[in-house]
Amino acid sequence: MTMPATGKIPAVVVAWNSGKDIWRCLESLSSDHAVSEIIVVDNASTDNTRDIVKGYRKARLLENPQNMGFAAAANRGIAEASGEFVFLVNPDVSLEGDGFLASLAAALDADPAAGAAAPKLLRPDGVTVDSAGLLMQRNRKAIDRGRDMPDGAEFSRPCRVFGACGAAALYRRAMLDDIKISGEYFDAVFFAYKEDIDLAWRANLLGWKTLYVPEAQAIHLRGWKGRSTGGSRSPSGARRGIPRGIRRHSHKNWYLSILKNDDIINVLKDLPSIAFYDLKLDLYALFFEPFLFLAFWDIIKLLPEALKKRREIMSRRKVSPAGIRSLFV
Repeated sequence: MTMPATGKIPAVVVAWNSGKDIWRCLESLSSDHAVSEIIVVDNASTDNTRDIVKGYRKARLLENPQNMGFAAAANRGIAEASGEFVFLVNPDVSLEGDGFLASLAAALDADPAAGAAAPKLLRPDGVTVDSAGLLMQRNRKAIDRGRDMPDGAEFSRPCRVFGACGAAALYRRAMLDDIKISGEYFDAVFFAYKEDIDLAWRANLLGWKTLYVPEAQAIHLRGWKGRSTGGSRSPSGARRGIPRGIRRHSHKNWYLSILKNDDIINVLKDLPSIAFYDLKLDLYALFFEPFLFLAFWDIIKLLPEALKKRREIMSRRKVSPAGIRSLFV
């Protein structure tokens, strides 16, 4: 597949103690002829991540003095990148085939209203879907479309989705610049988790679409297996390996994304399902992870800033509440 007229594309990788995985990501990016450069933003890794990055000719290392979180680090990388498109990819993702980025870019070239493209992400077995784009349910839980399902015809057709999983997404620079709030692409107060959902929701409000492009396939190791993009799961297994502070951010960010982007009329229409899901989250926290209730203190402290951002988003919105609700499943 030949590259469209848009030219080559910079890739941004946010790393933190990613030494065991990042070499696969860098190898695949270096092999994709569409990649102009690889910008790795390292969040103060203490392993050999930085040494690995320095071994790749296309890679440019940006070192943060401390762990700034995924959102802030991604913002730094995007700001350093140049070009019509920016590819954001996790260090535990490896691209399949040289035409990966060309396929995503061609889809965006064909639709000027499309601001992001989501590839097909598969688990390491190559047959189980990890993400075929993000979907937003009426209870406001965002999920990875097709997660844990076998790959098949349903996931071989391009379609519109609510957003792109932040593990691998091609963004149109014009969209990123259009949806910036308070000078940020991703909301830095999210730190990690659900920042991709927040960005996608804002993009939809401002009239941008996300396209799912099945021709572009990648393998996602997903370090904490079983993690849901949009909510909590059993305390057993890999979830215990997620630092408590990160789990607290995830809990906080679900409420912040609703507060910033949702419509009162839509919340009222879906209130039973939202309230039921919220009750499940709170009961889960009560019995398994009571420290998650500290997230409400975080929300109180962030409330003035969140409301300010909401006012700016709503003052610029282009899609009606009914139009946004039509995107929920």
